[in-house]
Amino acid sequence: MAIRFTSYEWYKQLLANNEGKVTSKSTFMAGLAAGITEAVFVVTPMEVVKIRLQAQHHSMADPLDVPKYRNAAHAMYTVLKEEGAGALWRGVSLTALRQGTNQAANFTAYSELRAQLQKYHGTNDLPGYETSLIGLISGAVGPFTNAPIDTIKTRLQKTPAEAGQSAIQRITVIAKYKTERQKQGLPSTSAVQPACPTHTYATPFYVSVNIQNSSQELKSALGGLITSSNQRGILATIQNETIVPASTISSSASTFVDDLSNLQPHIKDNAALYILLRRADSLSDPDKSLVAVTYVPNAAPVRQKMLFASTRLTLVRELGGEHFAESVFTTEASELTPSGWEKHIAHTESENPLTAEEQSLQDIKAAEALESRGTRGQSLAQGGKLAIRADDEIAGALQKLGQGGTDNLVQLRMDGATETLKLVSSSSATPSTIASAIDPKEPRYAFYRHDDPDATIVFISTCPSAAKIRERMLYAASRGNVVSLAQGDGGLKVVKKLEATNPDEVTEQVILDEFKVEKKEESKGFAKPKRPGRR
Repeated sequence: MAIRFTSYEWYKQLLANNEGKVTSKSTFMAGLAAGITEAVFVVTPMEVVKIRLQAQHHSMADPLDVPKYRNAAHAMYTVLKEEGAGALWRGVSLTALRQGTNQAANFTAYSELRAQLQKYHGTNDLPGYETSLIGLISGAVGPFTNAPIDTIKTRLQKTPAEAGQSAIQRITVIAKYKTERQKQGLPSTSAVQPACPTHTYATPFYVSVNIQNSSQELKSALGGLITSSNQRGILATIQNETIVPASTISSSASTFVDDLSNLQPHIKDNAALYILLRRADSLSDPDKSLVAVTYVPNAAPVRQKMLFASTRLTLVRELGGEHFAESVFTTEASELTPSGWEKHIAHTESENPLTAEEQSLQDIKAAEALESRGTRGQSLAQGGKLAIRADDEIAGALQKLGQGGTDNLVQLRMDGATETLKLVSSSSATPSTIASAIDPKEPRYAFYRHDDPDATIVFISTCPSAAKIRERMLYAASRGNVVSLAQGDGGLKVVKKLEATNPDEVTEQVILDEFKVEKKEESKGFAKPKRPGRR
């Protein structure tokens, strides 16, 4: 704003005639020049950063879904590092054209309307409501004239630069406009016009969408997907404000990734879909989790995009969040192919990108941890933010626990003096004897293999109130690293986690309750009370 109005006043004085008067033509040219000035120096880099942040798809409910850009500063740094400084001025010609025509139309319309009202009233002072009214009108003029340019400019700045593609090719307005017109029609490039004047000079507006519920057919189909080995997935859509199943995806391959090729005949580039997939390759697989995929292509109708994007989390919650291990949002059909899914897995398993300073700090901490390893027989376990040292015999005990045998309870303790994880015992226990097997005076970590068909591993952490404050802090900070150690070096799959103050809280009933299958009651609508009978 400061650059816009400052440059506008400067250009207006520069274009004034010999008598110091500014004509309508001069006002138009001053507004045009002011818009171009702010576009080149401020608007274009900020627009690129803003659009990159808004265009990335990220689920707040999914901890594995890591966004590429963490904030505006990180987005600017990443763009500069990966694409160069020129990427921040990508689409500068279109941005300058948009800002120039916008400000030229705004300032000209405002000046003319104000002059007419001053002439009508015979005074230079106008009432506040009239000033607001002409501001609203002039604010609407600009966006109505340049909305198509803004749509094309946004699409251009959203995508990263491609190798071998020149700046002229990237900003060719005719080719870009032709693609927009063929895919979505001429009105789509002006779809934001009604909102622009309100956004600029009045209160914002929003569109509310509401999906009543998922149909009973979809819930029944989900039950069939979980229990049938012949099905790999369910396709669902929205009809009459209700999510209903569309079709099922058969399982014809031996693995989940290979079965993704069966999705392609059902995916269209102009229709959104909910896709519920079973990850387990057989019903005997202990991992019975599902994947909820929301596919919303760029060419889908705007209302459909809003409906699917705003109800994806509601769908997972209503069908039962415990069934779903992952929620994915995608706009490209190529991401739902076997090769695309492998890239997705590689992305989720990769570490978060670090700046040079963060990487250097991490290397220093790792070097300090290696220097303080102490005596032989200790290894460094890295599970979370803290690195812990652990005796080598712990990995062997945990591996035996996962392989079976009579010993089904492994207890560990943290040596406060050396901050080293040590093996306490490996013994046999039942749900009723676990409490008595754990020391009631000192904090303990325990891994218990439950006697069920899946041989489920339960992690139990106890920290008595009588323990020292330093011990309690150490145990709380190392809890996640101990679980990571068991999963990494021990090869265990920790399914359940229990935390208690004293061991006597870990009763047989508490253990059994963890494995109790709860029956989900169906919600019923409000029933109108019946009319009482006559006496």
